[in-house]
Amino acid sequence: MNVLVLNRGEIAFRAIKVCQNLELTSYCFVNENELETKITQQADHFISVSEQDNPYVNLDFINHVLKKYEIEVLYPGYGFLSEDPRLAKLCEENGVIFVGPSTLSLEKLASKKESQIFAKKCSLGVLEVQRPQAKDFPLMLKASFGGGGRGNKVVEDISKLINAESELKKKSQQLFDNSEIIYERYLPFAKHVELQFFATQDDVIFLGTRDCSLQLNYQKVLEEGPAQENANKKMGELYPKIKTTLMNYGYLGAGTIEFLWDEEKEELYFLEVNTRIQVEHTVTEMLYDINLVQWQFELALNQFQLKDVKSRGHSFSARIYAVNPFMDFSPCPGEICYMKNNDDYRFDTFLNENGIVAHQYDPLIGKLVVVGKTRQDALDNLCRGLKELTIFGIHTNKGFLLELAKHDVFIAQEHNVSWLEGQKYELIKPIIDDEEIKSYLWGKKERGEDFFDMSLVEIHRHQYKVLARSQNFYVEKIVDGAILNFCVARQFWRESFLEKNNDYTSPITGKVIKILVAEGEQVEQGDLLFVLEAMKTTVEIKAKKSAKVLSVLFQENDLVKTGAELLILN
Repeated sequence: MNVLVLNRGEIAFRAIKVCQNLELTSYCFVNENELETKITQQADHFISVSEQDNPYVNLDFINHVLKKYEIEVLYPGYGFLSEDPRLAKLCEENGVIFVGPSTLSLEKLASKKESQIFAKKCSLGVLEVQRPQAKDFPLMLKASFGGGGRGNKVVEDISKLINAESELKKKSQQLFDNSEIIYERYLPFAKHVELQFFATQDDVIFLGTRDCSLQLNYQKVLEEGPAQENANKKMGELYPKIKTTLMNYGYLGAGTIEFLWDEEKEELYFLEVNTRIQVEHTVTEMLYDINLVQWQFELALNQFQLKDVKSRGHSFSARIYAVNPFMDFSPCPGEICYMKNNDDYRFDTFLNENGIVAHQYDPLIGKLVVVGKTRQDALDNLCRGLKELTIFGIHTNKGFLLELAKHDVFIAQEHNVSWLEGQKYELIKPIIDDEEIKSYLWGKKERGEDFFDMSLVEIHRHQYKVLARSQNFYVEKIVDGAILNFCVARQFWRESFLEKNNDYTSPITGKVIKILVAEGEQVEQGDLLFVLEAMKTTVEIKAKKSAKVLSVLFQENDLVKTGAELLILN
């Protein structure tokens, strides 16, 4: 059978491997700047498209491909159109098996507004506010068709509501082709917990809970399972009504119900139903030693047989992002020149030892997933796995995650959905200086270890190249004070890795979406000059001091690379 894997990144690679397991023929889309990946190496067929195009959301193009390649099965993964009833409907019209819930089920749960009806049928507590009053604030405004943290906005008091509504509706229309928004009471000190289920024709299998409270800009960065015991117990009481409602909806496949957990009141509040597999599904897979992606395929192809599942203890999943923590976690696409993890730990990625992190998509490089008999065992494995994961060439959040994993508040499980935003700068360690590295290396030489004449060049913060005996050694300062050093078999040093010191260079690789100045204009400190966009994130370039614009080097909609000079000021 021909399968179109309508996704990219690590979830597409997972789906391709399942196709191999089930002897299915895989097809996938690949952008021109993502050709050198595990996906192109492992897929049976790939369709190359321009890096300017996003084939994953183009229904007309998808329809053309279904017909041209005689596709019989479509796997949507997560994000893009994975929860859009129009995609499931398109598959039905073409006689293609959609690996997910039916069109009717998706329509009933597609928007946050529609899913409130599901919550009421399950007798779940809700946070929705119909007509906001002063007593309801602070409020969370959400795009009804939003997801992945996009389309959320907190409003502190009623005087700011009208402007916030207008701004979010406009953004929602641009992002999701729908301006509908909902209002919810905002609980900044709650935990974000979720229930994983898998529904068949005859049963609903509940696969435990996850805690996803550690978030930056409403994006999850570190998830674990199970959630705390009190939340688990409360959720267990809801299983019978949830099961009945899902069966009545005719729901089939993987899904997740998200909640806020008010620890003080011991109350669960419904957020939404995710009608697809989630990024953090790997927590559940490691916890129960299962393959949820393969389950999805097997159910769609009438091959699913449930085996006994038993928890192995506790699991964590850490999202490794191409972001620069020293620039407020702005996206940092570019070339990874060397990546290596300890094979004792699961690391889901679609990239090889080296490769390109594309500018036009989510900055997720991969996920480090660990399990342990207890939470502390799993946490120890997480810290070791992060320490032994090496990524050279671009900035990542790896060091930040390691500091987070060692924080007393996190270890004690006292964090909540707003805690990480308030602590993020504390978790970013200062840059070390050259002398610390030199002292360490010369100390090794004096002890008789195999180091000789050395020169030191900084690649990135915390990462250095050392030339010794005509070989390139690479050293990395990690955040708990240790310094790792190792030699690689081939030399990948390039002078282009050196950071350029220019006040107005692009901190990201992405697109110029707005230019607010022209040649000859006078600008003042703080004036907005450029707006750039990459990986769903916008970055503003502002004037650092009063100056005259001598030259603007790009136009709107141009692509820029990290370090490119944007404009020249006097």
